[in-house]
Amino acid sequence: MSGVIDPSSLPHVLAGPILRRVERDLVQVWVCTRVAFSAKLRVTGPGLNKTGSPSSSLKVGEHVHVGVVVLTLSGNDRLNRGVRYNYDVLFDFHGESGEFNLFLATEDADLGFGGEDLPGFELAKATTEGVPEDLRVLATSCRKPHGRSPDALGQLGEFLKNSRPDLRPHLC
Repeated sequence: MSGVIDPSSLPHVLAGPILRRVERDLVQVWVCTRVAFSAKLRVTGPGLNKTGSPSSSLKVGEHVHVGVVVLTLSGNDRLNRGVRYNYDVLFDFHGESGEFNLFLATEDADLGFGGEDLPGFELAKATTEGVPEDLRVLATSCRKPHGRSPDALGQLGEFLKNSRPDLRPHLC
């Protein structure tokens, strides 16, 4: 056995989705895949169901493609602070037929918390001065699989799965 992994045996999404940036009028999500893609970001929430324009990936290795998928909002479609939103990435993988959402592209990875199927976010409420109000932030370092202490990022995931949505951390 050579130890070489056949890339086609892996899910399309190798890493991510990771929220890169969130503002009232902008959402960016980073993804890494094993094949080239163009993708659109869909954000849903109370009174909002918007899909962005297609973004293309950049090839950074033989079977490694990265991209930032963007949704720009304006007017009444801007995100509201203190409201929970979910997002999905709709992929068109080059050389393959059909559209893949996160569920299909990750081969059913558990990306949501608290019974939600999709990953989500909430912008912290702000005072009139623009300072985040009741801000909740959690931090952990990168994973170190061979480390001697418990995996803090895994523990954070368990905390989020078992926490009330109104107690989850914010994005500022």
